[in-house]
This record gives sequence, structure tokens and C-alpha cells, in this order.
Amino acid sequence: MPRLPKISDEEASEDVRRTFDGARELLGFVSNSTRTVAHSPWVVKWLIPFTTAIQRESGGLLDAKTKELAIIRTSAVNTCHF
Repeated sequence: MPRLPKISDEEASEDVRRTFDGARELLGFVSNSTRTVAHSPWVVKWLIPFTTAIQRESGGLLDAKTKELAIIRTSAVNTCHF
């Protein structure tokens, strides 16, 4: 359970709302961690490209599908409900 509440689209500042729109464009959704980090607009602006580079095609040995499977499995092993 996060100690900070998630920032909703309605609560987000114009700047953060644009960042959320970018997350939707790149990742297809705005994650709960992104909504929590949005309390610091400067940090959330850098989180989206970082997350995209890690989770999507960005070189390296693993393709995007394998990375997604690793994320899902890691969440399951850690009993993450998100």
C-alpha cells in the first residue's frame, strides 16, 4: 500500500496531465507507480522514458514480450496485486 495517494487525471496539474498522456501513448496506460511518483512532477517526467526503455524494445538481449513476461512473473512471485 503506497503511503502517498495516486494522482488522478482530474487532480493532476496541466504539466503532469501531459506526462500522463505521454505515458498512455508510449505504454498504453498510466501505471499506479507513475501516478504515485506524480507528486514530484520533475521526477515523473523522467520516469516515463526510463520505464519505456526498460520495458519495450530498446536493444539488449531480450525482446519486449519476454520483458513483459518477466515483469508479470516477478509480480506474481512477490504477490503483487497490481
